[in-house]
Amino acid sequence: MNIQALVRVSPFKRMWSAMFLSMLCSFAIMIAVSIHLFNGFHSTLLASGIYAVQFGAPVLFVGLAGWLCQRISPVRLLMTVEVLSFIAFLTLALWIEEALAVIVVTVFLRGFAEIIIKSTRAKLVKHLFSAAILTDANTWMMTSYYLGSALGGALGAWLYDSYGVQTAILLCAPLSICAAALYRGLPSIEPEENGQQNATRVFSACLNLLSRQPQLVRPFTVLTLSVVIFQGAHLIARSWIPMTHLQLSQSGVGVFHCVSVLGIFLGALFVTTALFKNNSHSLSNDQTFMLGFAALAVPFLVSSSAIVIPTYFIFMFIFEVVFMRAYNDLLTETPVQEISVVMVTFHSIAPLGMAVVAVAGGYAIDHVSALPVIASLIIVALFTLCSARWFSIRPASAAQ
Repeated sequence: MNIQALVRVSPFKRMWSAMFLSMLCSFAIMIAVSIHLFNGFHSTLLASGIYAVQFGAPVLFVGLAGWLCQRISPVRLLMTVEVLSFIAFLTLALWIEEALAVIVVTVFLRGFAEIIIKSTRAKLVKHLFSAAILTDANTWMMTSYYLGSALGGALGAWLYDSYGVQTAILLCAPLSICAAALYRGLPSIEPEENGQQNATRVFSACLNLLSRQPQLVRPFTVLTLSVVIFQGAHLIARSWIPMTHLQLSQSGVGVFHCVSVLGIFLGALFVTTALFKNNSHSLSNDQTFMLGFAALAVPFLVSSSAIVIPTYFIFMFIFEVVFMRAYNDLLTETPVQEISVVMVTFHSIAPLGMAVVAVAGGYAIDHVSALPVIASLIIVALFTLCSARWFSIRPASAAQ
């Protein structure tokens, strides 16, 4: 289904717009806060540490996120999360110059909110769109996240430079209310009657599902690996490659970032084309993942910008194809009553792993070199993919 047909579907337009505004708000504020911390404390670790808090710490409360996603109507939950985000951002604006603890708590709460938002979005897509258009609807829906995050980063930096951190937050915070208003117009979906009664059992419920339905193991594994390894490496590469490895000028750094974003968007668009759909079975997603790894290794190991920049574009393109293919496969194959458990688990462990790769890999590159980092990631990826392949062909376990 092409985008012209999808935009005529009211739920798609509302969800896309709400997700875009939510991500625009979140990324703009996080970038402004990160710059504020760096300028105030002159600490790269502290400035980047807010992302570890945002993406890593909320995994401690994954059980609560899973319980909320199962027990509360998706539309009501999304509206509530956006309104509470607005209140949290206002509190942050008032106290950002006074208390570092308020920054940490707000960033943590927003990270927890994004687990709920992304997991509930997947649940809504599964409910609202038929199997015939599910993958296209999900792929196009994800562009709201990419566009919102890219523009949000630029908006946050510009607002900080022009007006300061407090004004930047106050100007962006109302976008959460706009997102809540858009969610309000979506069709109501009843919460799951058989949702997890114990909020601590989300991970075990997901593992139980994977053992009962082994066909889900490979898409879940590839999806998680693509975020943990590819996105984690990208967090290192987007600053280390242009500024340290290639020593580019400011304009060169801008070109590198534009190439990265272009690769993501074109990769997402490619997944919706007939060319991809008609040939997707000629190469498994595991094999595509390893092609992406080859494209990732070159920019870290070669120091010619004429080779690095186009190769990095290829990597980002393949990264997005792998991610969307695995995401669509998982969304399509997962039973609708289990989608909350699967997505909450993914949106909890993948960002945590990504943060670990970014921090550990960045430290290793600074103190050793890029080669051991790339070699270690390849070993981890191959071992994980082979293990997933073995588990996926085992006989399904009986339901507990």
